[in-house]
Amino acid sequence: VVVGSTGDGGGSGWSYIVLFWLFCPPSSSGSCKLVLASCSVDEECIMMADREKLVKYEHFVNNVLREDLRILLEDREKLYENIAALSQLKQIIICISEDPHEEGLRTQVDLGSNFYIQAHVPDVSRIYVNVGLGFHIEFTLKEALTFIDKKLGILNEKLSESSKKSAKIKGQIRLCYEAIGELQALDKTKLT
Repeated sequence: VVVGSTGDGGGSGWSYIVLFWLFCPPSSSGSCKLVLASCSVDEECIMMADREKLVKYEHFVNNVLREDLRILLEDREKLYENIAALSQLKQIIICISEDPHEEGLRTQVDLGSNFYIQAHVPDVSRIYVNVGLGFHIEFTLKEALTFIDKKLGILNEKLSESSKKSAKIKGQIRLCYEAIGELQALDKTKLT
C-alpha cells in the first residue's frame, strides 16, 4: 500500500489523501490491478488501508499458512504410518528369532484388498526389507533389527521436527488471527 498525499497549496495542511494499492486476486495468475482511491478525510483512507490489511491477513492465513499446515500434517501422518509398519516388522522379526523354525514358516500373505493366501517360507534366517525408494535388501534377522532401530530413530527425529514446525505454523496462525481481531476492533471503534 502506497499512500500519497496532496495539500491545498496554502501550507495549512492536507485536505485529502490519495491511496494507491496493487490488488492481486488469489486466482489472478499474475494479473493485478492498480486501485486508486481518494478520501476527503484522513480517517476514511486509514480505514480503507486497515480493511486492505485485513483482507491480506485473511488471505495469508487461509491460502498460505493453512495450506502449509495441511501439507505438514499429511507428511506427519505418513511418518506415523512408516513408524507403525517398522514397529510391526520389528515385532515379527523378534517373534521369528525367539522361536526357531527349522522346517520353515507357514503364514498367510495379503495379496491386496484383504485377500489372503497360505504361504510357506522354507528359510527364515534371512529377510528382505524395503529400505526406501523401491529398493529391498536382504538382511539376516539381526541385521534387519539393527537397520529397523536406526530407521525408527531417524523417523522419530523427523516426527519431532515436524511437530515443532506444526506448532510454529499454528502460532503464526494465532498471531494473524489476533492481528485480524485488532484490525476489526479498530475498524469498529472508528465507525462509532
